[in-house]
Amino acid sequence: MFVGYWNKRGLDIYRLAKGKVERFASGSPEQLKPVKSLGKIVLIVGRELLLHTRKKYPPASADDLKKAVGLEIGGMFPLKSPSFFLSVSGRTEAYTLADIWAWDSSEYENLRGVFPFTHVLPEDMAFISGEPEISVMGGASAGTGISYLLAHSREGFLGVSSFRGRVSRSHVEMLLKAISRHAEDFRRLNLCGGAEVGPDMYDAGFALVKKESLGYPACIENLSGLDLKQFSVRTEPVVLEYIGIGLRSVIYLLFAYGLCLTLAGMHYDDASNEVKIKTAKLGAGMSVIVSGKEKDYSKAAGELKEKLKNWSSPIEVMDLLAKNLPGKSYVTRLLLNEKTLELTAASNDALAVVEAMGKAEGVESVKLKGSPAKNDKAINPFYLTVELK
Repeated sequence: MFVGYWNKRGLDIYRLAKGKVERFASGSPEQLKPVKSLGKIVLIVGRELLLHTRKKYPPASADDLKKAVGLEIGGMFPLKSPSFFLSVSGRTEAYTLADIWAWDSSEYENLRGVFPFTHVLPEDMAFISGEPEISVMGGASAGTGISYLLAHSREGFLGVSSFRGRVSRSHVEMLLKAISRHAEDFRRLNLCGGAEVGPDMYDAGFALVKKESLGYPACIENLSGLDLKQFSVRTEPVVLEYIGIGLRSVIYLLFAYGLCLTLAGMHYDDASNEVKIKTAKLGAGMSVIVSGKEKDYSKAAGELKEKLKNWSSPIEVMDLLAKNLPGKSYVTRLLLNEKTLELTAASNDALAVVEAMGKAEGVESVKLKGSPAKNDKAINPFYLTVELK
């Protein structure tokens, strides 16, 4: 699995394999070579690129909340092209409490060019722990002077606060007050990457655990314990892309089928010519045997000629279908018997296909066999009989 940590300096890319994290590349999107992988490619939006708020909404499902936030996200945050993630942090009969993170996604095109991510999540959501803990990050060691307190547990994110300088007891108490329902459970502070605390924290009743920097952001350590499905960005556009690939495959199959019909037609012509030659030889032999009496084969020749007139070229039929089938319609099965064409087609509008084929030049009549099959997809299969002129 590849993980990208997106921050103000650019993109830091890491590879996770067999429980180990190794640095893969780092720099601006313009400097990096494209990452190629068939597995998960996770983009973590760094905290310095995030804006966060906690807001109350009327009782609603997660999907309805996302729709509501999507409608007002432009007015909630001063961002050019806002993307967001929403997490429900509490519910009552009167309201739903939601945490909302937003970031500017105007750089997505450049990022996807080198890092085609399948999942994206804000850094705060990447922390998870077996017991309620508070992770301390930033401060003077980060070169920004801003410290972060991030509360998390087995369920993941619980709360976050930021301020300048070292962490004091009052800072921790303010965070715990914001998540009061969990306050009594916290007994441990993780000091990540050289983060510092004030003197009053040493007798505040918390175990202070120093975690040295391992050469990558602390949030990456927790990815293996997260359910990444909620952060997936492989939605409808990608599904449509695969539908396009499927339709192209159908076209290639139809082309190959048409080629087979053409070759079969060529073999038919060769066999017909061979029959004609053998018939002529047989007729010549018969004329010698039957005392010079010559049998008239003109009637049989006329019938054969008439039969050949009724043969429709497979290439012409394929061309007829390609010109007259409406958009978002395709053929899955084709059977040609002289002037009768049997089709199995699929479309979101069977009537439009029948009308289009009925008006096509070279078509005598079109009949719909049965009713279009119904399924939970927009495109339904149906069967047609087309009589050619």
